[in-house]
Amino acid sequence: MTLQDYLKIFRHRWLVIAACTLAAAAVMWAVTPASTDTTLKVGSYTATATLLVGSSDANETSVSMARIPLYLTTGEVPKRAARRSATTATRPCSPRASP
Repeated sequence: MTLQDYLKIFRHRWLVIAACTLAAAAVMWAVTPASTDTTLKVGSYTATATLLVGSSDANETSVSMARIPLYLTTGEVPKRAARRSATTATRPCSPRASP
């Protein structure tokens, strides 16, 4: 179909198109809550990033075992988990560590 075909259809069906648009707008207006205070619904989010420089070998897909403690202790999520569980440890316990 060409642009002229679409314009021809629009000219013949403009009343149906306008009625559907107005009906959709009326439904949206009816179902939208009257309250404009969205601060209670929308929170504040922050993000952090840690850049780890690794091997230049593109075929290497394994994770260095020395980095696993870094993954478990870096960032806000591990800190919050430690606070929530009332733990003060800053690094994970290894199997050989004494309690």
